[in-house]
Amino acid sequence: FFSPSLYDTEENEDEDDDDDEEEEIASDFGMESTSAARLRRGASKKSSSSLSSSSSLGKTKKNDFKESLTRVSKEEEDDEDARRNFDETAVSYGLFNSPAFEGKRKLRFVRELFDRIATNYDFMNAWISLGGTSYWRLRALRNLQLRLHGKVLDVGCGSGVSTQRILRRYKGICVDCEGLDPSKEMISVANAKNRDARAKFTVGNIENCDKTYKTDAFDAVVTVYTLRNFADSQLAIWQMMRVLKPGGKLVVVDAFPPKIWPAKIILKFWLEYVMPIVAFLFIREKKDRKAYKYLSKSIQYAKYTPETFVHALGNMGGINMNVKKYMFGVCCRIECEKNFVKRDEHDPLKRYKRDEEDLKPYYEPVEWMDMILPILICVALSAAFSNWLMSLDLKI
Repeated sequence: FFSPSLYDTEENEDEDDDDDEEEEIASDFGMESTSAARLRRGASKKSSSSLSSSSSLGKTKKNDFKESLTRVSKEEEDDEDARRNFDETAVSYGLFNSPAFEGKRKLRFVRELFDRIATNYDFMNAWISLGGTSYWRLRALRNLQLRLHGKVLDVGCGSGVSTQRILRRYKGICVDCEGLDPSKEMISVANAKNRDARAKFTVGNIENCDKTYKTDAFDAVVTVYTLRNFADSQLAIWQMMRVLKPGGKLVVVDAFPPKIWPAKIILKFWLEYVMPIVAFLFIREKKDRKAYKYLSKSIQYAKYTPETFVHALGNMGGINMNVKKYMFGVCCRIECEKNFVKRDEHDPLKRYKRDEEDLKPYYEPVEWMDMILPILICVALSAAFSNWLMSLDLKI
């Protein structure tokens, strides 16, 4: 009986002997053997496949490089257009009532504005408001009622001060806070200032966040001093309500023109005369001072009042509105909750099902600190001015 292994080995030895004989005959006549030709064809196929793969990789790398170059050149062109648009736009009363300023033009203008003042923005805010913006932010963001693993979206985060305040408030709880801002320079400042692992900052626009954020994604949405700078305020409000979970809280803090005439006169004097002096002292570039002129005018000619903004929130599904005015209405905090009930499909206007009591905003009473703070600021200013006068060596 023959074993199969022995039979296979004998066949292999016969094939090797045949190959050796073919190579000897081919060498005698100067021809190429079949085994050598087979090896040569295999090597040529491997080399051609490697060459084709390397050429395809080279083509993809070239295409990626070309796309990156075109992307960079397009970004540079957009930045140059934004700078030109910022320099050519004149800040006046007609600018805020012009429909041509809305949309992309306003977005590019505001983005370039905050790119220029990103490094000194917090310092200038503290000087111009005499610490009022920090105090109002602290008061407004203290009652978000976040739970474990809560998610917060800070729209128009700027340098990340509001994000940092929220994370400090909920220091012992695992809470994630994401900041969104269209200005790249502001986001770079925010990343440099905030080292908390729970904070994340993204360059983007709230009006175009359909692909960035899902519906009902955040437990709370906050926006501080950004309502006047939205390219499309109605769309921005709708997007903030969209990404908010049912029952979640939306908090808006912004400056509004007050209704009380003494506060209105004081605010106008401060914005028209004091704010340009502070900008002149701390900002060297004349073109960059235009940014603070725009910010002061945007407060005086603001389209929204607290009452109209509350009405807009009610039309977009907000309930349990709460309004708190600081310093006689110069700054205001408006908060609401997202309705649990969806739109009524049988209603032709597709309004929300809710009680009329839910739509009535609650205006919090004025606290004693809001009355004392302006007096303390005036006393501090008068004391500083008197000390400066006494330090002068006047020769009479």
